[in-house]
Amino acid sequence: MTRERALTIIATGALLFLFVAANAHVHYVGSEHVAVSLDENESADAVLILGASVLRDGTLSPVLKERVDGAVSVYERVHADKIIVSGDSKSGEYDEVSSILAYIEDTYDISDSDILTDAKGFSTRSSIANARAVFGADSIIIPTQRFHIRRSLFIADSLGLNAVGVEVGSGNVSFSLWVRERLASVKAVFEAYIHW
Repeated sequence: MTRERALTIIATGALLFLFVAANAHVHYVGSEHVAVSLDENESADAVLILGASVLRDGTLSPVLKERVDGAVSVYERVHADKIIVSGDSKSGEYDEVSSILAYIEDTYDISDSDILTDAKGFSTRSSIANARAVFGADSIIIPTQRFHIRRSLFIADSLGLNAVGVEVGSGNVSFSLWVRERLASVKAVFEAYIHW
């Protein structure tokens, strides 16, 4: 075996170990904050809706619709002060926040005064960080899908927020989205523990 081949094998093994270890850590930390159920005595500063893609006509993607419906359901049965709608609204032609607000207005009877908007939720991390930095929330409830919930809660934990996660949706996920989430979990670990 050549020296170059040996180094390649070692480097590949190290990357694979990092990938598996990071995902295991995110899963372990995040799992501690997943709620099996919520009762009417549960309280939080806010229920946080994490953005996801919207379609070209402005309607919500199935993933985003599940998050919004789940968030409203949680908000209506617990003691939460506000709903925070967070998403990517950096472009006039693409606006997750406005699409979410339009859907809530058309579907539910929730006062505008109960909803806060974060148009700079460009990532899961920025949305969670903004919940505290912009809106002063120390405790949040995050309704999101099974594939996404543990990373979201890991990020909240790393930022010092008291967060509880509620699984929404069917739990089915495409392979490409599963891979994306695994890579995002590695990134979340680096962002949590390595400060560039």
